[in-house]
Amino acid sequence: MPGPTATATRERVVALRQEGYKQTDIAEVLGISQSAVSKILKRQHEEGNVRPRKSPGRPRLTTRRDDRQLLNFSRRNWKLPTSRLRRLWRRYHGINVSRSTVNRRLLQHGYRARRLTKCPSTPVCSPQSS
Repeated sequence: MPGPTATATRERVVALRQEGYKQTDIAEVLGISQSAVSKILKRQHEEGNVRPRKSPGRPRLTTRRDDRQLLNFSRRNWKLPTSRLRRLWRRYHGINVSRSTVNRRLLQHGYRARRLTKCPSTPVCSPQSS
């Protein structure tokens, strides 16, 4: 799925339409789909501007600096699972995020997220009396 269309391209779509070009011609000239042209023109008609809308979703809790600090924690404490990294991060920097967020931040930077696992219980070998 292609990303959002640049504002300059959106303005060019409106200008070409005002010059009398058809939507299919505009799409061909600018190298975007006809449906994108249609949506841009519809927004221009309804809202009076062509600026992209604000992206939906919850805002990030961490900054790039916070992410770098997490990566440094992860490098220094490479054996720690994400739940403990999360607690360290909260204790030293006051950033309270979920374990899932820590996992995502590590994966975004090419690190593998670690989980605390229980070792399977193995039967203890005891010497047999004969």
